[in-house]
Amino acid sequence: MPRPLVEYRLHELGLPDEIVAIAQAHRDLPPRARSRVELAITEYEEKISSLRTQIANLELPKEWYTRQELYQDEADVKRQLQACRSLLSVMRRIPFETMAEIFAYYLSPGGKGGSIAQENEDDEDEDEDGPERTPSPGLLCLVCRYWKVAATTTPSLWSNIHIRAQEQMAGEYPLVKSTHVRGILSWMDRVTSHPWSLTVQATRHRGAVARDSAVPLSQLLNRPASLHLQRLRVDANQFSVGLGHISFPRVASVIIDCYNGDERAEPQLPDLPSMPALTKAVFCCILKPSYIAPHIPWSQLTHLFLGRAVEIPQWRAIFKLCTALQQGCFHLIDSDPEDGVVYPEPAEVTLPDLTDLTFLYMSPFLQPLHGVSVPALSKLQLFTGWSEPAWDFLNPHLFQNLTHLSLVNCSWAEHDTLIPIFKTVPQLTELLFSLTIGFNEVFNFLTFGHEGKFHLRSLRALGIHMDMERILEPGEAIPEGADGDPDNAGSVPFPFHSLTSFISSRTQSIHRGDFPLHSPSSLATLKNLVLRVDTVDWAPKMVAKLRQEVAPYDKYGLSTKVFGPQSDMSTWGADFTHSLMLHRHWDEGFIDIIRGAEKYSLYPGDPVDSDSGSDSE
Repeated sequence: MPRPLVEYRLHELGLPDEIVAIAQAHRDLPPRARSRVELAITEYEEKISSLRTQIANLELPKEWYTRQELYQDEADVKRQLQACRSLLSVMRRIPFETMAEIFAYYLSPGGKGGSIAQENEDDEDEDEDGPERTPSPGLLCLVCRYWKVAATTTPSLWSNIHIRAQEQMAGEYPLVKSTHVRGILSWMDRVTSHPWSLTVQATRHRGAVARDSAVPLSQLLNRPASLHLQRLRVDANQFSVGLGHISFPRVASVIIDCYNGDERAEPQLPDLPSMPALTKAVFCCILKPSYIAPHIPWSQLTHLFLGRAVEIPQWRAIFKLCTALQQGCFHLIDSDPEDGVVYPEPAEVTLPDLTDLTFLYMSPFLQPLHGVSVPALSKLQLFTGWSEPAWDFLNPHLFQNLTHLSLVNCSWAEHDTLIPIFKTVPQLTELLFSLTIGFNEVFNFLTFGHEGKFHLRSLRALGIHMDMERILEPGEAIPEGADGDPDNAGSVPFPFHSLTSFISSRTQSIHRGDFPLHSPSSLATLKNLVLRVDTVDWAPKMVAKLRQEVAPYDKYGLSTKVFGPQSDMSTWGADFTHSLMLHRHWDEGFIDIIRGAEKYSLYPGDPVDSDSGSDSE
């Protein structure tokens, strides 16, 4: 049975003191040291050869125990020989820069992941719900002196600092255990002037923690390295960040999540640090009524998420300040008309670079958005939860350049609401919407040539989330006396003929040239169609029927996906905030949390059928 592998330190191998001193003093051996090591290698090789000769000449089994002792001696000499050979290894001549690249790869598996700014400390008090640990550069410093020098002189290895401030109590500012302070300060000093990122987890700790030896977070961050901080994330109780007197002059991207915990009764404002270079921000619960955080450089933000539950007048006042905005995502609620809060806002403003807007929970157009020009806005998504999508018919210029529109909710969605909206955006190329009532009317509206009209001529991708609550099961006849039956009241057959007519008019009819008065270039051919069926007992039957009806149009270049119910289908558009709480920086794909959701995509993967979903074709 082989012996278990045992690790030995250099001074434990019985090497001559001169060899140990050479190993500790030199990385790339000078000629004299190299000659001494080569001499030692020759001596150990001769000693191994002698031991093997002795073993071969033993008289067995009489000298069996002597053989075991010689085997052990041989193993010891082999370790000494290997240690000396390693001193001549090319690995000892790897440049610092290459070592730094190797260390970076070790510390960031998959190219991502931060490090924990705590060295050689007890982990017994770690919160189970805290972020997962990743390898620390402090571990590399324990290997040998050379590794320690390489690691400590490579600032980029220390550029992701994670601080836990679990001692914070409700309504108080973040505190850090004094036992953690030395490691954190040492970590920050190693960053020097290199750009770095900081994550602070300062939400209230679940247990009682002694605070007499704790240090305020703001005191720790008042260091020269803070001048070079570029990315910041703070999870804290509302109005308890406690960094209002600190400036981070180079922070360009920030996440501030104050959704957890209890807000301070009388917050001291400003609560957030000054960030004059900020351009990308994710802010959650940093506002209070009548307060718009004036020290935040709204006018230079290019990317902004603002939530949770920001009242529409407050949002409008801030939105009008964001004149450099390119992408925005906002979680809104309606305002109380009796609160009497009036926010100062400019009468006229232009956001020339804004291309992409997403709204969660409520539409901003419950109140007209006067005095705003967004000439580059091309993509608008309204996920309005349990309310119908409100629209600003008083300011149609807001939508004059839209090419993508999503109108998704989990409540009533009627043709009487949707069709007037569609008429204001004739230039759309992509459209996604929920529909509950008026399937026939919507399909007729989308049909080229119906009543001589051609709506949405540029449409190439279309997705419809269909609530089948008022639709009869395929093949089911309307029973006699249905008007008195609550289960069938208002139910109608699904208009398959209207569906295929609108599909045919946008594929087959264009291919055949059925519209001679319209040039082929003026009528776009539909390329992508996504149909989703909401949860009903007979949904698989409806999915199978829809797939049968749309299949003939594949030959005209139409890619059609028909989906059955999914486990979360009842939450269409209800609220993305629970997902957005898993915040990412904007350049890490923040908005992809929405864009990556298959159920809201116009270009999803193939449907996966299951017992609880749809039938196969």
